[in-house]
Amino acid sequence: MITLTGKILGHFFLFFCKLQPFSFLFLSSDLQMQYLQQEIQKLKAANAIMRQQIRRQKIKPSFMTRCRFIFFALKFKIPQRKIRRYLPLAPSTLYSCIKKAKENIFNLIPKSSKPHSSPYKTRPEIVALIKIMKGNNSAWGYLRIAIHMWSLHIFISPSTVRRILLKPERYPDKETKPPKEEKPFLIITASKPNSMWSLDLTTLHLFGIFPVYILGVIDHYSRKVFSLSTTFHPASNWVIDECKALFEKHGTPNRIITDNGSQFTSNAFKACLQGQGIKHIRTSVRHPQTNGKIERFFQSLKYEFMCFFFLRNKRQVDKLLADYLLYYNQYRLHQAINGQTPDNLYYNKPIQKPPKHAKRIRAPIEELHFGNSHLKAYQYKEAA
Repeated sequence: MITLTGKILGHFFLFFCKLQPFSFLFLSSDLQMQYLQQEIQKLKAANAIMRQQIRRQKIKPSFMTRCRFIFFALKFKIPQRKIRRYLPLAPSTLYSCIKKAKENIFNLIPKSSKPHSSPYKTRPEIVALIKIMKGNNSAWGYLRIAIHMWSLHIFISPSTVRRILLKPERYPDKETKPPKEEKPFLIITASKPNSMWSLDLTTLHLFGIFPVYILGVIDHYSRKVFSLSTTFHPASNWVIDECKALFEKHGTPNRIITDNGSQFTSNAFKACLQGQGIKHIRTSVRHPQTNGKIERFFQSLKYEFMCFFFLRNKRQVDKLLADYLLYYNQYRLHQAINGQTPDNLYYNKPIQKPPKHAKRIRAPIEELHFGNSHLKAYQYKEAA
């Protein structure tokens, strides 16, 4: 009996709740006004909460929402200040939208600021050439490929090369560490060819066991390498003879930088330089950065070329070094000297950077091979 009575009361309560919106019709006028004011206050509170959420989440109205508001504002002549209460737009944005809608409602469609086809868009044949260069020269970076394209009178930025070779991916930001305190050091610069040379010795190993010593001589200004001489016994007399031959061929420099090896600290070597009027600068102990030009060249020589060969005899080493010397001086474009080759800068014949509108391949391009095709360069074919 109690359960049946509870069910009847529950149904009566639900029926009364459904009739509640119409129950105010049977009330007096004062009670009706009071009821309507309460409902208005509820709607205002809900509207205020909704606007606060929109501002916090920074929700932008969709295109259809914006069109509806602007359409009703124009049709019923609603003031702009009332529209802004419900449409989170800046006054200038709302004014421009109304102005566009008065001309044509379809002007509210957002348009891209970028053109559909850029006049400087990279051509497919240039994209294919960039991929060929990267495929044949895996050690080349974006700047080096761009510099090679400049030498062919084709302008392309390193960032464009990067976008061609890589897919657009977002990488997580790495934690930045505070920079280390660098000790101040003296910067040695050269302002013209034969102003300063660097000399150093490095080794390669026959069969991975027997050392072959290489004397490298480089010009600081142009990065031109004058000699890559080899020997099994790097005595000071041999170094002096090689230097004298270079002095006769290329002239004498003003200064020479060497490390503290026994070949360069001997009295005979000092007397040779003093007789030519050359100032001798020696690096600090355990500071090879002072002689960094020749050290960096030896790194390129070994890791870019010589590491691909199994060395069997001195004749093979001399042949490979001659190929790399020709490639390095005449065809290898150097990033540190603005995309020039060492020979171009040494003999004052710089390569001009092409203008931005140079986007065409003017003639057939040939691929030059050096050192059993491990080194490659690109240039236009000469007319027969």
